[in-house]
Amino acid sequence: MDTSYYTRIILLLTTFAILRIQQDEGGSLDFCKTYDVWLVVQAISGTIGILLVLGGLLQPIFKFVEMDMRPGYFFGLFTTNTYFGGLVRNAGFYDEPGALAFWGIYALIINKMFVKNTKIEKLLIVGLISTMSVAYFIQLAIYLLVFYRKQSWKLIMIAAVILITLKFITSYNEAMDSAFWGRFQYDESTGTISGDNRSVLMERCWRIFCDYPILGMGARNLVSPEVASKYGFVGANFFFNWAADGIVGAIITYLPLIYLFHLGRYDKKLYGIGLLMLLGFLQRPYDSTQLLYPMMTYTIVYQAYYSIFYRNE
Repeated sequence: MDTSYYTRIILLLTTFAILRIQQDEGGSLDFCKTYDVWLVVQAISGTIGILLVLGGLLQPIFKFVEMDMRPGYFFGLFTTNTYFGGLVRNAGFYDEPGALAFWGIYALIINKMFVKNTKIEKLLIVGLISTMSVAYFIQLAIYLLVFYRKQSWKLIMIAAVILITLKFITSYNEAMDSAFWGRFQYDESTGTISGDNRSVLMERCWRIFCDYPILGMGARNLVSPEVASKYGFVGANFFFNWAADGIVGAIITYLPLIYLFHLGRYDKKLYGIGLLMLLGFLQRPYDSTQLLYPMMTYTIVYQAYYSIFYRNE
């Protein structure tokens, strides 16, 4: 009787309707191109906005409350929930900077695999630096290795541009510098880097999964006050799905990725893409109750399938 499962069914039906539109249009890339352009707009406008904020030329137009009750700030060119003590990060029009970085990686994948627009790729790579997301830089490194490992000169050039841009942004004030570079420092008390805010949450959800291994605890039960008092806060982490839905739900959830690895037999780059997406779920787990997750994940799988068996005919 968990109503979140009804929500998932509705979102999957919506996803399949969008896939059918792409199919009926002969594998049209219009949907993918629109998605890429919208992510570029958020990445670049947010980057410009961040520089204006750091230069003292832009202030929040208004303040609002996010769904998780955290304060958010609307700057016109971007929004963010990270704005204090001289520190500001670009969240585009998502709930937080990590979300923009996560969906920006999807845009990079879609562009590189199907749209093949080099300008979009460059704008996304540089623009998403403004999210200051550690996960983004880890995923970007994998992305570059997948597509440019045989072009060492291009890898060096891209790495240099990223480092120079990072140093330029973080040099504006001490808060920006310590907030970003400080997250790569080793924390002896936890045995992880300072920027790791997922390991503890993963351990808690793994304990719940071990207690409810087959079908899980249920998505709504997992975020109940009773669970929080027993296990502690269990926010976004890779094992959240496992704890909520058990091994049965985890298999169903990752079916598109499993099939993507299967398609890797025909295009080796899809192995790297699958790994890249899996790494993203370590930072921001696949959430079946949000439309973007199934819609964009299945779009990548469908376009990969269509490219292999039809587009190149």
